[in-house]
Amino acid sequence: MIKLKIALLSICLSFITSTISAQSYKIKDSSSKRAPEWFGGMQPGVIITSAISEDIEDAKRQCMDDVRSRIIESVALNVKSSSESNISQTIVNNKVSSFLDDFQSTMRSQAANVPYLTSISHSRVDGYYWEMRVDKESKKSTFLYTIKYPFSDSELRSLVRAFKAQDDRMESQLKEIEDAYSLVSSVDQVKMAINELTTLKDYFFDDVRSNRVTVALKNYSDIFSNIFIKRVSDELGNERYALLFNERVLSYSKSPKVTSNTAYEIYTDKDDDEWLVKYNYSTMYPDEDNYLDITWNLNGKNLKERFYVKLQSSSKSLIPMGVVKLIANQSDSASFHVELIMTVNNNSNESYVVSEVVLQTPLFYSDIVFAPDVTVGSKGHQVVKAKTTDAYTKAASKSGVVSKITKGVITYIDKNNKKVSASFSLPFSTNW
Repeated sequence: MIKLKIALLSICLSFITSTISAQSYKIKDSSSKRAPEWFGGMQPGVIITSAISEDIEDAKRQCMDDVRSRIIESVALNVKSSSESNISQTIVNNKVSSFLDDFQSTMRSQAANVPYLTSISHSRVDGYYWEMRVDKESKKSTFLYTIKYPFSDSELRSLVRAFKAQDDRMESQLKEIEDAYSLVSSVDQVKMAINELTTLKDYFFDDVRSNRVTVALKNYSDIFSNIFIKRVSDELGNERYALLFNERVLSYSKSPKVTSNTAYEIYTDKDDDEWLVKYNYSTMYPDEDNYLDITWNLNGKNLKERFYVKLQSSSKSLIPMGVVKLIANQSDSASFHVELIMTVNNNSNESYVVSEVVLQTPLFYSDIVFAPDVTVGSKGHQVVKAKTTDAYTKAASKSGVVSKITKGVITYIDKNNKKVSASFSLPFSTNW
């Protein structure tokens, strides 16, 4: 059975003070003509305490603070003596005094979360008495304030149970985090574990569990130093990357930052635990170092890796890019000739002859055929211009959104008189 251990705590120091210094002051005013019978005494199931201050409200506050301290100390004594408490196993080598100090300090900081401690207020006071004293020599006025606060055995047992329930929850939370370390599957899980462990570190006042928290915090924090970026797939223009820890893929909700010295139109997309990195490689050249810089921010620090892109020998040398411009000479007619202005990128050191460009757009009933027959010099962006030999009939307008993307095929001839065709899809604009 839990015993109420507040007998010594209910000794009223103000009674001793008033007795010793009875002749040094006179009572100018008081809350009642006579002090109550309990003033300066002891009663079972109550806490009697007093305080003296120049301000009566400050004296009242000191009394309530003392009530909280005495209740916390009573809980500490009973938790220490309970064989059911997890923390009772941590008290070794008779370190009872240290345990009580740590317990009380922690309970004061956690008081807002303990139901009974939050209910401690002056409204529950069972009796109070105050008097205004004037020092006979200095003429200085002070207030003595004393209260009688109910705190029964049943209330103590209730508070001890509440603490034990909270302590068991904290213990279970710590064990779950410790067990989950070997099964970590995401960066967000690591971050959450560190945040929870930081809270637990502030709670656990005993050395054994405090040390367990310290070890767990170090283990989880060290994960960030042992994560690396893996290139899962190096498909040109459509690569995959993932974060790895101990050969396990860690998912992460935040996308990486991707930059390149030659690629453009880069974007990322999450696919399960991996990240898809798509880019336009038309400006990459086989004889240059083309690379992607992949950067993730982990726990406030950047993890960065550089991955080089190798262009296959079968890569197309001429690649259309940008916006395809279509210009009509008589746009108000049903049929008209169309002029093409298109930028191409030559990613080799050879020259090519563009022999044909075929476009498919929603603006015409049939494909538009151009025969530029122009030479594109070696390496770099160049403009190809051409006009149709035939007139083309506009398609009837339809309600709804019309696609602004044209699909096409460019055909060019290399120095060996070999024809090469490459398909493309690009946005287009018109002057009508």
